[in-house]
Amino acid sequence: MISIMICKTLGDMAKWQSCFAQARRANLLQSIEYGLSYGQFMGQKPRQAFIQIDGQPAGICQLMEAGVLNNAIHAIIVDRGPLWLDGFGTKDHQVAFWQEFDRLYKRRLGRKRRIFPELTMREASVADMEGLGFKRLAGPGYQTIWLDLRPSLDVLRGNLKSKWRGPLSKAERSDLEVQWDSDGTSFPMLLNGYVADKGNRGYQGPSSKLLQILARYFSVKQNLLIGRALQGATTVAAIMILCHGRSATYQTGWTTPAGRACNAHNLLLWNALQVLQDRNIQDFDLGGVSDGAARAVKKFKEGMGGETVELLGIFN
Repeated sequence: MISIMICKTLGDMAKWQSCFAQARRANLLQSIEYGLSYGQFMGQKPRQAFIQIDGQPAGICQLMEAGVLNNAIHAIIVDRGPLWLDGFGTKDHQVAFWQEFDRLYKRRLGRKRRIFPELTMREASVADMEGLGFKRLAGPGYQTIWLDLRPSLDVLRGNLKSKWRGPLSKAERSDLEVQWDSDGTSFPMLLNGYVADKGNRGYQGPSSKLLQILARYFSVKQNLLIGRALQGATTVAAIMILCHGRSATYQTGWTTPAGRACNAHNLLLWNALQVLQDRNIQDFDLGGVSDGAARAVKKFKEGMGGETVELLGIFN
């Protein structure tokens, strides 16, 4: 029997963080820090749900909720959940979870449901979710690339694609210097560069306001990592990484023309692997990729030798 215990206020953070740290590939959107950040940004409240199966702790799932008029108008959101502990998360467990979720948050007039399950195309199908009464919304499935950081750096380097390893070697022979901080000192520099780069190149990306809120929450326990590649006193590339449990996520970054000329982004990301290993991070989420206009970004990230996964998409 499955039960879902949902905290109506901010849940037991120590218990949540303990469960979160046990889950492999625990993604950014399910972290408490992200829930607090996104809740502030969107005017929603994060809810922590603890999952038990036959009386045993089985997993966790963070929900985002908003409502007015005593929830007569109500929204409930699941972004990339649930996360399962070792020994749980079978197809039967997934089915039981979503059946219980549907019982707790029935589709009704005045309620909006947005459900983005952490289910890959290998683990389930759209038909499986629709068979449980959820409807797939139009749009492509979400893709990301996970890099396993448990092997040695020598093994990780050997896994790099040759067209990625070559530019890295060039960057290592250059005059670039890499610096890191985890207390937010370099965040204003990173944000200014990001805003300018986004404006110049016209790509989609998170708002500067959301990045500011994320930086504030993640820097409290030094889980905000900002890496800079410098030529002399000039920063030619920068990246922002968020650490959560035993995982980390590449959040954003930018490179100047001078940085691209000497492959500064390759050097920053390679250097990041050692920094993350030193922090006992086991899984690195390189961030969303697509086969559309940003295909070059996907090809660059694939060059690091990680595993590309595709999730089922969004349902209601």
